[in-house]
Amino acid sequence: MGKALLLGLLVTTGVNAEIINSNYEVRLNNDIENAITNECNQMLDLTILSSKIVEDRIDQGITDLKITTTLSGKQRYDQNIFDQYEIVVESEYADAYDHATGEYGWYDIKSVECKMLF
Repeated sequence: MGKALLLGLLVTTGVNAEIINSNYEVRLNNDIENAITNECNQMLDLTILSSKIVEDRIDQGITDLKITTTLSGKQRYDQNIFDQYEIVVESEYADAYDHATGEYGWYDIKSVECKMLF
């Protein structure tokens, strides 16, 4: 039973890739990874190249964020041949309570654009 549990931990740990150079909250990282996988297929070596955050001050101390993230990634084309991509993800953070997760604040991915470089 111990070996099965260890194997399960290794399998689930390997599924969650890490975004290199990210200072984002784990929830946003996961949302970005899932959106990229859904729009562009699975990417390897996701790395943030640039990030732009624009504050949208609503009222009474509520501030939403509009986030533009530019990443690089690669997909396996053949055994040791990879296609390189530039990926632009537009997302938003709402300064409100998320009833679905029980967390304060929620992220929404607005768009994902994948462009093959070479």
